[in-house]
Amino acid sequence: MRFFRFKNLDNIGNAWEHLWKWIRENKYEYIGMQKGDHGWCNGFEEQVNWYEVKAPDEWILELWVQLRG
Repeated sequence: MRFFRFKNLDNIGNAWEHLWKWIRENKYEYIGMQKGDHGWCNGFEEQVNWYEVKAPDEWILELWVQLRG
């Protein structure tokens, strides 16, 4: 599993691009689409500081992708 942490919800598109680029450059292979409780997904987005009342530009988020090493 690999994750990438970033700040500000507006940066989510760039953050995903950065994570996929890192995966390609480091010759990892992602596991692919997985069936979860809420449908199919290829990665996860998690707000780390969900317990704090902050504007979306102050959110800290992590993107998660399952990889084969």
